[in-house]
Amino acid sequence: MQHRELERSQSGANPAEDALKTIVDMQYWNPSGISEDWLIIVNRLYMSRNKVLRKRNALIDETAKRLAWA
Repeated sequence: MQHRELERSQSGANPAEDALKTIVDMQYWNPSGISEDWLIIVNRLYMSRNKVLRKRNALIDETAKRLAWA
């Protein structure tokens, strides 16, 4: 059941894009101003901590490229 919930797209995008959006929303755009603990994000996405952090790092790398910082 958990895997199926992840496959369902909230925005119509693919699940990988939804995972990236969830990481950014929970860690960096939290309305309370307090970032979520990585364990909470890992549990929400049903992924390992290392996989979530690799996705985060890839997102940071891509952002740097788009800003011409890399």
